[in-house]
Amino acid sequence: MAESKKTTKKTSAKKASTKKTTAKKAEVKVEEAPVKEAQTYMCSLFLAQEPVDLSIGGIMYHKQSGTFELHCENPRYEADLENVIKSDLTYNEDGKLFVVSKSQSPISWIINLHKSNELAYYRFKESEARESYEA
Repeated sequence: MAESKKTTKKTSAKKASTKKTTAKKAEVKVEEAPVKEAQTYMCSLFLAQEPVDLSIGGIMYHKQSGTFELHCENPRYEADLENVIKSDLTYNEDGKLFVVSKSQSPISWIINLHKSNELAYYRFKESEARESYEA
């Protein structure tokens, strides 16, 4: 009888250890989930008019190639949009003036474009940058 009690203790110990390992495996699987990174940033541009703003185009930044793309819907404003894209931007926040360089931090440039003083000069409005996770 003493032998049968020992074997049951061993099997119950084995069951407990397998439960622990399966719990550890489940935790590892949760940690291995891939993190999505934005591949493209897009924003729409409008001309401030009354009563409705006029859509004049959009700007896209492709992270993989590191390039900006201008989609102009109204050729009358294409040169002004190109000037905005060529320059660095400045914006005010909490009474401070910030300058963002397009060549040094292009993602920050397109994300902060809607706050830009340069767009206000041309009476342009911009929607906040939208992220796309597709290549």
